Amino acid sequence: MLDCDYETQAGINSSVQAAISEFVKYTIESNEWEFGGHDTPSYMFSDNPMGELVGKFITRIYVSDGEHALLFCHGGGEFSAYETVWDCCSEAWFADIEGVEALLGATVTCVEGIEIEVMQDDRCRQNEDKFYDVKLTTTKGIATIVYRNSSNGCYGGSCELIERGSWREIKAIVECNTRITEDWRA
Repeated sequence: MLDCDYETQAGINSSVQAAISEFVKYTIESNEWEFGGHDTPSYMFSDNPMGELVGKFITRIYVSDGEHALLFCHGGGEFSAYETVWDCCSEAWFADIEGVEALLGATVTCVEGIEIEVMQDDRCRQNEDKFYDVKLTTTKGIATIVYRNSSNGCYGGSCELIERGSWREIKAIVECNTRITEDWRA
């Protein structure tokens, strides 16, 4: 389980319990269920993909195995989980976090998202990547989070807040086991 303060861990536990209750209710009513997957309609890039972090004091950051989810602990039982979302035939993933020292122990004051230039490196997971940058201005400086969408060049990806109490949130909580304490690269 995550290395969070007691109140944040209690908030995570409460969210997991709510999602389990919802899952059991749905399974009983419909006799079917689906976990995970990204077969939703095409997502557009948002100008403010992590806007919910504005006003939040960031105490800890975790990334999931596979780099598909980020979890921000705010202390006091609060946290926010984000995931990358992609169309079929592609994969979106968190690639870089720079300026971690400006993010940890600070309050987020502004969030901006922009599509950035393609960079050439050896981390592409398919034929080519689209790059997206989330700029987080805090009381201590600026941090940036880059996520990518790897595809044959025809698809895009996005980053979105995971709904509280959902199975996607539980999956993110369980898989976010790498704590980020300094600038990070997938």
